[in-house]
Amino acid sequence: MSYLVPEDVNIERRAGFAMLTRTLTAHALSKIHKGDQGTPDDFARRIWKGDRAVELLTRNAEPTPNGRIIKAAVEVTSTSNTPDLLQTMVADLIVLLGQVAGAEVLARTLRFAFDRSAVVSVPALLADAGYASFVREGEPAPIYMLQLTGLLLELEKIMTGTALTREMLKGSPADVQLKIEDALLQCLALALDAALFGTDAAVPDLRPAGLRHNIAALPASAVADPVAAMLADVTGVAGAVAPVAGNAPIALVADPVHATRLRGRRSDLPTDVVLGSSSLAPGVLIAIAPNAVASAMGDVIVEVSDQAAIHMSTTPSDIGTAGTPPVVAAPTLSLWQTDCVCLLPRLDISWQRRDPRAVAWLVPTNW
Repeated sequence: MSYLVPEDVNIERRAGFAMLTRTLTAHALSKIHKGDQGTPDDFARRIWKGDRAVELLTRNAEPTPNGRIIKAAVEVTSTSNTPDLLQTMVADLIVLLGQVAGAEVLARTLRFAFDRSAVVSVPALLADAGYASFVREGEPAPIYMLQLTGLLLELEKIMTGTALTREMLKGSPADVQLKIEDALLQCLALALDAALFGTDAAVPDLRPAGLRHNIAALPASAVADPVAAMLADVTGVAGAVAPVAGNAPIALVADPVHATRLRGRRSDLPTDVVLGSSSLAPGVLIAIAPNAVASAMGDVIVEVSDQAAIHMSTTPSDIGTAGTPPVVAAPTLSLWQTDCVCLLPRLDISWQRRDPRAVAWLVPTNW
């Protein structure tokens, strides 16, 4: 849930996200009806009359023979009436995942775009007042050689697969769109939340490090009074990241129970950004200086298929692996035989702390 984003901004973001889910709905409906009722473009024009943005996006995201839908660049002359929505759709997806805390935090970070790059290099945060000074008239200005430590945001991806039966895709297009939106929000969002606030180290070619990686927990307050202990703990973690936060709002993230308690004392907190995350263990309290974190996002790519055989598992493997004996994945599902459609969304994303002081955390004991 977002707490500081104005409602009108959320309306604009939802409009951008609706383009993505409506496009996916049009492709899913076309697949489940085997093309008998028209192409995805036909569905978009028929169902969302007047929504020019969806028509353009559907037309320019026609699937390749294997069913892949790619949010690719389109001709500027054909999108003159909706350029802002198209350019911000990926960022809107992240923000609308704001039902979880990780999306809200990423929306506040220093954000970059992968575009066609696999790696984005960003400077580390070197905040030092000594790098600038007053100069008398006619005297030379001081020159400082900034030794910037470059951070690499390597393209990583979060994926999830959702199988939908023909029966699930029956009903109103609005209901179908809602089911697809729920799959994107619940699966991608929760995976993002757990990875972002985790303590795991980075794994090359797999995932970035959690923001708490190699950050030791601060001691919790020993004060017996619960309110005093709460304020002391918040002051401790917020004070630890304050040197790099500047005047940017500090984000407090806690498990849902402690986040609720914090919101009850919002007027006493040093920040209005209080977020709850079900991915955190009970009692964990984190303070984050978002301006000291860099993130990068790429295209949302979704594959839609009604022909593939898939391994129905949250820890999938190849359908068949050679060996003695050979290993066959189970259970498997034939989309063609069971009259199903599978959506396989992929979100390219990465993040890095620009300064080790960007994150502080502790486990409260007395509130």
